[in-house]
Amino acid sequence: MKRHTQLFHFFAIQLVLFLLLTLSVPVSASEDYTGQGSVGSEWLCSIIDGVLTDSTPADEKQDFFTAVNRDFLAAQTIKPGMSEAGVTDDAAEIVSQKTLNLLADTSIESHEAHLAQTLYRLALDWDTRNADGVTPFLDEAQSILSISSMDDLNAFMLSDKSAFTTIPTMIYVENSLIHPGTYQAAIYSTPLFLKDSAEYQSLTETGRKLLENVRGSVLYTLSRLGINEQDAQQILEDCLAFEREVAADIYTSDTTYEDGFTARTLNEVTMEQIPALQGSFPLDQLLKARHLDSSAGLRLHDPAWLQKLGQIWDSAHLSQIRSYLLCHYANTILEFLDSAAYEQYVDLQNQYYGSTGSMPDEKYAMYMVSNTMPYVLDYAYIDQYGSLETRDKVRKLTDDFIQEYREMLLNETWLEEETRKNAVDKLDHMHKVICFSDSRIDYSTLDIRSKSDGGSLKEALQKISDFDNELNRKRLNTPLDPDLMPENTRSVNAYYDPSANAIVILMGMLEGACSPDQPYEAMLGSLGASVIGHELTHAFDSEGSQYDRDGNFSDWWNEADKAAFSMRTNRVAEYLNQIVPYPGAEKVSGQMNKIEMTADLGGMACALRIAGKKAGFDYDTFFRAFAHCWADKYAKDVVDLYIHTDEHPLQYLRTNITVQQSDEFMQTYHVTPGDGMYLAPEDRINVW
Repeated sequence: MKRHTQLFHFFAIQLVLFLLLTLSVPVSASEDYTGQGSVGSEWLCSIIDGVLTDSTPADEKQDFFTAVNRDFLAAQTIKPGMSEAGVTDDAAEIVSQKTLNLLADTSIESHEAHLAQTLYRLALDWDTRNADGVTPFLDEAQSILSISSMDDLNAFMLSDKSAFTTIPTMIYVENSLIHPGTYQAAIYSTPLFLKDSAEYQSLTETGRKLLENVRGSVLYTLSRLGINEQDAQQILEDCLAFEREVAADIYTSDTTYEDGFTARTLNEVTMEQIPALQGSFPLDQLLKARHLDSSAGLRLHDPAWLQKLGQIWDSAHLSQIRSYLLCHYANTILEFLDSAAYEQYVDLQNQYYGSTGSMPDEKYAMYMVSNTMPYVLDYAYIDQYGSLETRDKVRKLTDDFIQEYREMLLNETWLEEETRKNAVDKLDHMHKVICFSDSRIDYSTLDIRSKSDGGSLKEALQKISDFDNELNRKRLNTPLDPDLMPENTRSVNAYYDPSANAIVILMGMLEGACSPDQPYEAMLGSLGASVIGHELTHAFDSEGSQYDRDGNFSDWWNEADKAAFSMRTNRVAEYLNQIVPYPGAEKVSGQMNKIEMTADLGGMACALRIAGKKAGFDYDTFFRAFAHCWADKYAKDVVDLYIHTDEHPLQYLRTNITVQQSDEFMQTYHVTPGDGMYLAPEDRINVW
């Protein structure tokens, strides 16, 4: 789940990610993008834009994903400013059009719709934004530039309430992993421009590209703030020097994928213990200034990071720390300036990928509303488009999967009795959050002034930030509302929340290819296997299995079952490690992808058990629907990025590897040894 305290910094990150993945120049279809390695050597990496044509061979026995999706993907065109084309984009486009209609319909009288529409119009008011330019942000920038001593720095840290300022720590109010069901303050490490702390020790090609993008963004904005080129260069170098030093004691991305990582982050400390841990960094004062010092325990995600930050929080590093504050401020505000700044931002992304175009202004404004007031827009959207009939239908299918998964666990031969009993107990107590709920946050006290009332975009964003900060303060130490719908139910997404033991299926997920309004076999293959079954399996993967029925971080597996489970998931990782998606690409990271691959395999196994109880079941429709729900394509550079950074396997692998584990697939398509899709029973990697 996304965590944030200052939603506008979060929006900036989301928009960066959105635009980083813009459309690149398609590759030539004549290039060879057939995989290498002992696994998948017959499979085409057909999710790359430009690879598929009408003449591409399509044989279900050799490459099932390509055979099912060839014509569909060949006909898809990635729109300017978008990262992908295909079923996910189609579903997102349905949601976008509904949302845009909602934002434009002034006849809707709800307070939430009024708030969303007011922010939307302020974002679209380029005339005012162009007239204002950088002026609304100069005072805040100057307050950073004027820091000349550690006393000034600490005073700024403790008094600053800007929605646009990034400080060298992240403090959230979130569902406690230590005391599940209760809101607790949690302290996280310094936000880094290069995201992964390992990049500061050994820069990868991905890191180099990101660094150049950041350099262009920060230097441009600093120039707009009146800083000359030479000084701006030095400010950025000082910022990166500070990040490099503190990054040495921040978890790397690879570390976060290691088994048992979550346990390393569950460090509960008290306010009384903070002074001995923080060194010179005024964390205790910062918590008090934000009224979070009353938290019943504080979760310290990374103690080694805090120790390092406390060591370098001194006058010798003052210039670097000030530069860090200024560079991150500059990077954050770029999207909120005038049209020239926004165009510069898009140009930087186009240079980054060799891409072209940008999203329409209306979508840009819609994303701003969605990411800064997610619940507000959710409530207005639910009121307009929520369907009790659809919700009940998806709940029924989810119940069917839970029941079948229960039988699957009861019959699992490698689990010992005590672990099996605990697993079934967890499943029986799983919370289902489907589409929407009646429980809501009260936004009646939030007011945004329109332009005609003297309001501005910057003022509106600040008011929303203040409201959310106050909401978090009020939530502290209170119990979670289990019926509160998570934010952004318009997202084409679903997930399992281990700290709540909840399967969450958002409204956006039910549009397009995963719609419940399709023939049963198609629904079972798409919404069932790839969504519901997948998310249920996350409750028992190497991450979810660390939480019990109540969301407590609890060791409920015995040592023998842990060893058996680890052996099975390691086989998944080893299988993935053999795959090179296409000549010149990096190998797939089995360690990074094994959790999501395990969930795919579990979802399919459960769905096939359900299918096997249906007389005359149409397996061809089922498997094709499963393959089609992954039918997205991207520019080659985006695929390269996903190989390096995304814990989810590439879509064609999620399809082909998952289906080749079952006898039903082999029988349906008469797959035999020597075919590209064949996998001998003794080589199959099902975990459940």
